[in-house]
Amino acid sequence: DVSHIVRSDDVSSSCCVFEGFMDFLSYMTLMSQAGTSICVSRKSDYIVLNSVNMLQKALPKMERYSEIHCYLDHDRAGRVATDTIAGIFNVTDESEKFAGFNDLNDWLCHRNTK
Repeated sequence: DVSHIVRSDDVSSSCCVFEGFMDFLSYMTLMSQAGTSICVSRKSDYIVLNSVNMLQKALPKMERYSEIHCYLDHDRAGRVATDTIAGIFNVTDESEKFAGFNDLNDWLCHRNTK
């Protein structure tokens, strides 16, 4: 199912969308590290699809946000999902920040092995 994590301390107009929970956990790890360029600079809510097959179920949850930051995979399914969301909402495709890797978790794992 879709996980929708709403920050209780802020009414957010921003939302970050992740394909899987490992990518969300990687993002949270990066949030705890100062100076990362991967994370958005403002407080955001989060939507974890847990599969791109859940996109249609997640779209109504995205309606409340004026900006959506997509951290979806660099495979065909991730690109199609990002394009679908961008066709409806104001989207920033954040996947370029981990270009060369399939997903955010792969990027973080590679970065931590250096």
